[in-house]
Amino acid sequence: MPAFNYNGGDINYNIQGNGEPIVLIHGFGLDSRMWGKLVEELSKTNKVITYDMRGFGKSSLPINRYSHVEDLHELIKSLNISKEKIVGYSFGGEIAIEYALKYPNEVNNLVLISSGLRGIKGDSNEWEALAKLGDKGDIEGIKERMLSNPVFKDLKEGSEELNLVKTMVSDYSGFHFQRNDPREYANAEEKLKELSCPIEVIIGERDEAIQKEIAKKFKVELGIEPIVIPQCGHMSVLEVPNVIIELVSNFN
Repeated sequence: MPAFNYNGGDINYNIQGNGEPIVLIHGFGLDSRMWGKLVEELSKTNKVITYDMRGFGKSSLPINRYSHVEDLHELIKSLNISKEKIVGYSFGGEIAIEYALKYPNEVNNLVLISSGLRGIKGDSNEWEALAKLGDKGDIEGIKERMLSNPVFKDLKEGSEELNLVKTMVSDYSGFHFQRNDPREYANAEEKLKELSCPIEVIIGERDEAIQKEIAKKFKVELGIEPIVIPQCGHMSVLEVPNVIIELVSNFN
């Protein structure tokens, strides 16, 4: 992967295909490898940009104050891309929302898959347990606990998809549970009505409670009816990639 140097670190990225640009933002503890099947198909008709957020995958660990939104903005600007479709999964959805709020004129449309949303908190017990492992320097313990998270419950043991998740989590640094993350935050939950681009909200029927709550908030505040994928959990990108590919491709 080529690297874009910005704010004291490298952001690793990849571009494949030609056509209207689509930017894919991965989930927490994962990296751009999660998008493999989507890139393979979407790049037949579009220019697809994937990248590892700072602190994940092959991108640099944070060394000073930073913003995932600004990292993405500067990367896109360096690639001379504009009016892109942004697809955010889980934590990546949280970043996609913040990006669309700050740079509304640069986003063609937004696809949110099992999205997070800053300002709506889930169960903090899991994060606190991971932080305690980080305090002990138990990186392997962090990875084992992450893999036992219910978000992966619908991936079959021994499957290609779960093995990919295990590889990505194995490569995760554990940075966010070892020290204070100097990331800049934005409370997007209070500003949803300011979103001006077309938005597609996708969740799994067996998704996590917080993702269902966030989808409901988009419906109440913006009138967006979520697309619910039957018999699917949080990892729809890996569980039913063909369904996600069709939804992303057809949304304009």
